[in-house]
Amino acid sequence: MHLAVGQRDQQTPYQRIQLYRNVNLPELEEINNPEQLLAGNFDLSFVLVYLLPLLVIVLGFNALSQDREEGILSLLKVQGLTPKQLLFTRVGLQFGLLWGLSILICSIGFAVVGADWAHWPAWVLGCGAWLILWAGLVAWVNTWGRSSAFNATVLAGFWIVLLILLPALTNFWVDRTYPVLPRSEFMATARDISSQEWDRPVAAILADFQKTQPDLYAKIPQPLRDTQAIKVFMYNENSIAKVEQLGAPLMRTGTQRLGLENRLKYLNPAYAFNAILTTSAGTELSNFIDWQNATKETLKQNRELVTQIGLAGKTFKKAEFERLPTFKAPPLKAQVGGNLLCLGILAGLLWLLVWWSAQRNAAEV
Repeated sequence: MHLAVGQRDQQTPYQRIQLYRNVNLPELEEINNPEQLLAGNFDLSFVLVYLLPLLVIVLGFNALSQDREEGILSLLKVQGLTPKQLLFTRVGLQFGLLWGLSILICSIGFAVVGADWAHWPAWVLGCGAWLILWAGLVAWVNTWGRSSAFNATVLAGFWIVLLILLPALTNFWVDRTYPVLPRSEFMATARDISSQEWDRPVAAILADFQKTQPDLYAKIPQPLRDTQAIKVFMYNENSIAKVEQLGAPLMRTGTQRLGLENRLKYLNPAYAFNAILTTSAGTELSNFIDWQNATKETLKQNRELVTQIGLAGKTFKKAEFERLPTFKAPPLKAQVGGNLLCLGILAGLLWLLVWWSAQRNAAEV
């Protein structure tokens, strides 16, 4: 079971570090992430994002309408209990019940997965904010004074809009604003670059290398500059540099897409809540990007050291191998304050609307 399947789980699960292999071309790894295939697409975050609101709707859609339809509401009014008090009390009890259930589910999930309990509070607070938002929607619809069937239909419509239509429209907007080059097209272009580079004459490769990396070119001994070995070396360096230039816009586009999605979270509360869960679980796309950048930096440092030793005519001994930099995984990002604030603001505004609607429709409520 996974806590939250995020974009990181859809990406390459590992990368082979080789001196002259471009990490932008993951053709040697598995196409799919084996952990994601093992766990499947059904995770704990799916239960909390999609199914928890349905429980709120099922428990609260007739918080007042059923009493009104059965004639009980008028009897309660005679006893001095106002419909507004009854509504807020019932919705509050339902919220407490479901939040307690959410805490239990999160605790079981963290225990089964063996997750870091330091992120447990973020999940609990995120569930609380998500429940407050949906409890507000339920209370607001109940203040309209309509039938139970009408309430259920409207709340089901809210569920479809907030959890299906809005995320789909957001993704469409992001895709149109920052289109991404298909992976197959990127791989084909990168392979073409490598093939074309190898077919070029040694003199052209040498001139390119001298232009792009003059400091490294100056360190190459003159007798080596016309050999096949140095052609292979310069071919690899030029190919890696050109493929990295091809991939740089993709990285920028990914960052821009994340920024736009984050700015649109006030229009898409489901995104804000899901971001809390995936960020706390460490499966957010930004964590994968950090890991990929750390991998590239480690490879770059190793390649620079090996090149320096090789051009100096030295052989690799134990001391040289000990100097090779080792990979250090970047810390996971777990900043969820902005998304919690987003849900809190939306829930607060909604409850102000509930209060205003209850005052305005006091007779129906």
